[in-house]
Amino acid sequence: MGNSNMPGSYYQKSYVSTVKYDRDGRPHRESYQSQTIKQTDKDGRRIQESQQAYQNTKTGIEKASHERLLDDKGHKVVRQRNRNLAEQYEHNYFKGMNEGDLPQFENEYNNYRQKVNFSQNYKAIGNKKVN
Repeated sequence: MGNSNMPGSYYQKSYVSTVKYDRDGRPHRESYQSQTIKQTDKDGRRIQESQQAYQNTKTGIEKASHERLLDDKGHKVVRQRNRNLAEQYEHNYFKGMNEGDLPQFENEYNNYRQKVNFSQNYKAIGNKKVN
């Protein structure tokens, strides 16, 4: 296995979609998208950003997540909406910190992101956001 502290960049993007038909011949689509970029500098500092999106037209469920990691700390927001029931949720997950640490983490993340020119390599998944 490789050393996760070796300098370099990693980029992964995937998309899977299936269409199934119900008894009445109506199509229902289920799709999943994922995109991750991560970078490690020569000192072993790691930065990562990931987005995921899921949609199921039969159940009406749409999910989207956005995660940022810097070394051993991170924040992930997951938004879910059910179009059939008009329900909407948002959950926050924290790694190596708590909610009160979020403003400081975002500041550190954004400063480091600019320093290593991380954003030039990162593109949003598109308009697959859950509002």
